[in-house]
Amino acid sequence: MADQPDIIGSLGGLPTAMERLAKGDLVTVVPGTGRDNEVGGVAMTVLIFKEHMETAQRLTAEQAQEHARAEAAKHEALGNMADRIEIETGTSLQGVAARTSAMTATAQEMSASAVRKGNAAQSVRTASAQALANAQTAAAEQLSRSVNGISG
Repeated sequence: MADQPDIIGSLGGLPTAMERLAKGDLVTVVPGTGRDNEVGGVAMTVLIFKEHMETAQRLTAEQAQEHARAEAAKHEALGNMADRIEIETGTSLQGVAARTSAMTATAQEMSASAVRKGNAAQSVRTASAQALANAQTAAAEQLSRSVNGISG
């Protein structure tokens, strides 16, 4: 019966360890794992549960880290995409602005050319009117001399 207090003591420590493990305290020491009897078998089973809980906790932490890494990579990719769109949009807008400037310059040149042609046409009209007036004056003078020559 000398062995009975030892068994009762070991069995008494296992429920306490199991309660602490159930509350998530994974630093709990499982008593009796070194025993080579039924108490040791129960203690080893509790230890296996503890190890599985530790593995599950580690995997959960790794999964959370991987999720955080994936979110960071996604955020970076979206930022890079936005930067690329901004650069390409800016380049396109610069091209549109350059083409618009070229079209404006062409329109101004065409307008200036039209003004020059209008001015040239005005000059031709003025010169024509002057030439007609000169021809009429010369004809009138010629007619007057002819009339004077016949009358005279």
